[in-house]
Amino acid sequence: MHAALDSGCNPWNSGTIYGLPDNNSLILLNNYYSKCPEDADKVVLHIKGAMRGMTPDGSREYLRQDVENALKQLGGKGKIDM
Repeated sequence: MHAALDSGCNPWNSGTIYGLPDNNSLILLNNYYSKCPEDADKVVLHIKGAMRGMTPDGSREYLRQDVENALKQLGGKGKIDM
């Protein structure tokens, strides 16, 4: 991940739907940011979500809940850009 940033690849894609709820791509980013906190501000993070299982749920309530959960999984490290 550090090598990607060093080579100029800073748009990263993640999501609440990639992996298990307690071990997904956002948890991986949290772990990476814990080791390399200086890189968190360099990343332009795009996440996908709003899925209940394999069914999309674009309701305002669920979107808010899913974004809040994503931020919680990031553990206060980094930000969601898109």
